[in-house]
Amino acid sequence: MHEMGPIRSRRVIPVAGSKLAASAFLVRAGSRIWLVSCAHIFTGRRHSSTDWHTWSKKIEVFETTGRSHKIPLFGSEMRPLFSWVPAASNVGFVEDVIAIPLGDEASYLADYQISEMGQAVTEADKGQLSFLGYPGFGLSYPAIPEVAKRTGTVTGSGFNYLKLSIPSEKGFSGGPAFAREHLIGVVSGNTPDTNEALIVDLSAIGTRLFQNNMELP
Repeated sequence: MHEMGPIRSRRVIPVAGSKLAASAFLVRAGSRIWLVSCAHIFTGRRHSSTDWHTWSKKIEVFETTGRSHKIPLFGSEMRPLFSWVPAASNVGFVEDVIAIPLGDEASYLADYQISEMGQAVTEADKGQLSFLGYPGFGLSYPAIPEVAKRTGTVTGSGFNYLKLSIPSEKGFSGGPAFAREHLIGVVSGNTPDTNEALIVDLSAIGTRLFQNNMELP
């Protein structure tokens, strides 16, 4: 367990696996609170697979005081304790977003803001997005860097994602992206060709990602 200094942001959570350290946030969907982040943080692979043995077994999250806690990703017989969406283009691969249902034992995250799914957002609102995260956390871990914010214009879209006019940086992965304070998606990295930030659109995968019949960790 690590004890760090207080965390100023209430919207994005420092998170680490055995591979990388980056960002996460809380979402209310259905009757549950979920911790949302990117799969590649916990596998170290751009395209994470359903070979669960390649994943971190636990993740580390930090409360606003800087104190850390461990959350298991798997139960008995390597049963995933998180929700995931299969990648559209590769059988056996995972869309780069996972959601972990939280119970009362996660009350140590209560000081963080909870974003709501299902807020009405027009296409005009999606013209410009801002995202939050902890750039450089992988290098500074366990020391947590200052939270940072980036804002860019939407330059295009694809299946389940949006592209921005600015690049992301290592450590932003798993952080939330907003349009006028409404949650839009999850920072997933950059396009390999044009180095534009990729945002996974939660409205496109949310009904498959947030499964209320999931067993709690």
